[in-house]
Amino acid sequence: MTQKSEPTLRPKRTFKKINKIREAKRGGSCLKTNNQKTNIEKQGGKIINTKLFIMGLVFISTLIFFSTSHAADESGTIDSGWNIYSDGNLFFYLSGSQLNGPNCPITERWAFDTTTPLGKSFFSAFLTAYTTGKQIRVVGTGTCTHGNTETVAEFSVIN
Repeated sequence: MTQKSEPTLRPKRTFKKINKIREAKRGGSCLKTNNQKTNIEKQGGKIINTKLFIMGLVFISTLIFFSTSHAADESGTIDSGWNIYSDGNLFFYLSGSQLNGPNCPITERWAFDTTTPLGKSFFSAFLTAYTTGKQIRVVGTGTCTHGNTETVAEFSVIN
């Protein structure tokens, strides 16, 4: 009868030892102390700082860009010749003069979307003011509908 030999047990490896082995295989140093940093770690900090700086610049320039857009303001009666396009946008002119308008190609013309809940409210007030000949006041968003007409943000009947 042959005697079975006891299997040899491998020493337990801790996570620390395994990480050192992996780092050594990659060509890194296992003997790095807490105060020492590799070039990659130093550059990583610079990259993060650069990204934060660029993100800050983008944020500030966006704020400046949007704060310089001007919304127009106009009061007057609705002129005849208004129309609604197939996309639901209503375009109209007022008898007054537009103040502080954006750089839309067609000035003193206004537009709003009649398919939205807000646009439906505007349209109701618009029809009332148009049929009664009352004056209205509109304030724009600072953007152009269809790329050429000030978009209405506020609509009110004056008298």
